[in-house]
Amino acid sequence: MLSVESESFWVRLRDLTGDASEEEAEFPTRELSREEQEWLLPGAFLYWTIGYEDRNGQRRRVSALRFRRVGGAQAGDIAAARGEAQRLAEAFNWH
Repeated sequence: MLSVESESFWVRLRDLTGDASEEEAEFPTRELSREEQEWLLPGAFLYWTIGYEDRNGQRRRVSALRFRRVGGAQAGDIAAARGEAQRLAEAFNWH
């Protein structure tokens, strides 16, 4: 995750199935559930899966976003870390 804005977020994309070229893309935050939006932090890892779903003789194009979750951090842990980061930034007068 490169940056987070009020209604969108920017990510760096790398194709894990082919060439190693990278691109940047913007996604609207509404693409994520409210719970997932709490994971919107610069540096977070996000997977974007694009493909087809075949069901009952029908083919649909599907796209799914999901975060890589390591260590079982919960939303409360993230909120506490954000609060501590804010406290330290203020203590050191970082803006």
